[in-house]
Amino acid sequence: MSGDTGPLGGWYTVNEAADFLSVHPSAVSRYIYKGVLPSKMRGGRHWIFVDDLRELKRQRSRGAPTDPRPIILGGKDKDK
Repeated sequence: MSGDTGPLGGWYTVNEAADFLSVHPSAVSRYIYKGVLPSKMRGGRHWIFVDDLRELKRQRSRGAPTDPRPIILGGKDKDK
């Protein structure tokens, strides 16, 4: 990973970040929307800094809970 500064001085698009993390782009979007992965909006696109990608990749390799899927609690609909 050393020397990998990304295509724009260390900033990646969602698709490039997905390649970096070996996940689907929708997973990167969920990481962003859930606050797991910081990003900046520029020109209508999310841009993710390489250091944040490296940290997330490190956390994932250690088994840290970074699953972007929603957690459903309860199990039964209370209105029924």
